[in-house]
Amino acid sequence: MHELRGGFIAGVGDEYTHYLRQFCGLRPHHRILDIGCGTGRMAVPLSRYLRSGSYIGIDTQRWAIWFSRMRVLLRQKNAHFQHIDVQNGLYAPKKKGQVSPFRLPFHDGSFDCVLLASVFTHMLPETIDSYVREIERILVPGGACLATFFVMNEEALRYTTEGKSSQPFVSWRNAYAVDRDCPERAVAYPPETIRLLCEQGCLKMEEPIRWGFWCGRQSGVSYQDLVILRKKEV
Repeated sequence: MHELRGGFIAGVGDEYTHYLRQFCGLRPHHRILDIGCGTGRMAVPLSRYLRSGSYIGIDTQRWAIWFSRMRVLLRQKNAHFQHIDVQNGLYAPKKKGQVSPFRLPFHDGSFDCVLLASVFTHMLPETIDSYVREIERILVPGGACLATFFVMNEEALRYTTEGKSSQPFVSWRNAYAVDRDCPERAVAYPPETIRLLCEQGCLKMEEPIRWGFWCGRQSGVSYQDLVILRKKEV
């Protein structure tokens, strides 16, 4: 159980810093982009670890960016936050901003690592495709992306059918959704769908997937499933 301290969930940032170091090879001089940074839960531990590197967090919600700047920038000078105006059926359904395909406001090869924690779990396939293509563009050759998903493999489907899952997914198109009227509320994908979306965007999905315990597994690395995506070396 994570503890709430000073507006942040203590432990979540440390948890993902560990995953990025272990699975993505994050080093203190690297540059990392946190897509969907929210209120900065990852920012403090990551920017502390990145002693000669940098952290940038982006989010669609202006209030979250404002909060992050107020709470983090006073302590961590190598952390930066930026609002992006994009459309999402859950978080920004009425915005007139960018729709897929879109472009992230960064130059090619700007980052060594990209993090998306509980972001692709709220996206439709066409939007994931646009994000993956942009992530490939802004990563350095050999750079890595850590993304969380609800991966509906045979085991997860069995547990979900038995009512053991914390997410009451039902069949929706070629995937699974908690709410068919607003599928972005939570979406699960078969592993082959995720692999295809990544390959279309020129990122390789590395094996193994680090399974989560969201579906009712007795054990898991984290709550959601951890997927590592890698850009090809030159």
